[in-house]
Amino acid sequence: MLKKTYYPFTEVVEQNDIKQALILNLINPKIGGVIINGGRGTAKSTLVRSLVPLVDCPFIEVPVSVSEDCLCGSIDLERTLKDGKVSVSEGLLAKANGGILYIDEINLLPDNISDLLIQTLSSGEIKVEREGISNKQKSSFIVIGTMNSEQGDIRPQLIDHFGLFAQAQEIDDVGKRVEVVRRIASFEADPLGFSLAQKDKETELLRSIKAAQTLLKKISITDENLDYIISSCIEAGVEGHRADLVMVQTAMAVAAFHGRSEVSSQDIDEAAYFVLPHRRNLKSPPPMQDQRSEDNNSGEHQGEETDSNGNDNDSTESAQNQPSSESGGNSSKTSCHYNGKKQAAKIGNDFKVISFSHRKDRKV
Repeated sequence: MLKKTYYPFTEVVEQNDIKQALILNLINPKIGGVIINGGRGTAKSTLVRSLVPLVDCPFIEVPVSVSEDCLCGSIDLERTLKDGKVSVSEGLLAKANGGILYIDEINLLPDNISDLLIQTLSSGEIKVEREGISNKQKSSFIVIGTMNSEQGDIRPQLIDHFGLFAQAQEIDDVGKRVEVVRRIASFEADPLGFSLAQKDKETELLRSIKAAQTLLKKISITDENLDYIISSCIEAGVEGHRADLVMVQTAMAVAAFHGRSEVSSQDIDEAAYFVLPHRRNLKSPPPMQDQRSEDNNSGEHQGEETDSNGNDNDSTESAQNQPSSESGGNSSKTSCHYNGKKQAAKIGNDFKVISFSHRKDRKV
């Protein structure tokens, strides 16, 4: 049987937000996966599948049409009765244990399949029942979902179980679009030759990931970091504490990603860019933008649109909806901010992602 050749991760043009979200999960699986939203033909599934040559673990794909037995496994009743012990046929969730579970078009999953996935992500266990006989299996994996929000919404209970969110960006630059076409044509003409030509880049990326995994073990979160993280989550109006926990793991991974042994406020801002968009409570006011971030990082920011008087339109609109700092709230806590470019996206009516900013220049 011929081994499938995957398009090289490093040769995907642009989409650096998706690349970093995936890399952060490889560095620290405790982050809890990533949900990727974007239009058709934006390399979402290509990037996810390009992880296969980079990882030494199971990579399991779940089709939208998957059945409950295929997903969770089934009990062989006849063999169970014959042998006197429960005999289970493994499903996709069990096969993904210790690896990656990928679901394309996750927003189109039937409710019963979504329920089973939510149950497994919540408990870390797969429960299989038949004719009064039940069996539980441990299962832990990095879950990655891709979707196009124009085709339908994803259930709120499900999306909250994804650690990070990344939005695929449309490429408007003619030169870059030409490069996309050229690379794809070269790959389709000679998949193996094209991949081998990028082996050095792929090897260097893998070396960087392993170095970050090693460095991650030496990184800890300080009380000051925790205060900043919690303040960020409160300002974003997230529900519950899952965002707090994911922010801790992501900030550590970001620091390791950049080769730092200590977590800085900039690392937390970068983590917030991926952790908070799909969790933000729309009923709460938009997060305050700290003017100091503009002063300290003006060289790293993309300019916002301004009106004829030089005012930032986005900031002006947000200020009109912000409660006065004199009215109490969290004004005494650490002021948080999100630096640089925006990750604007929309996931249905219930999850319109508020623009969060980020660094202009992304690293692969």
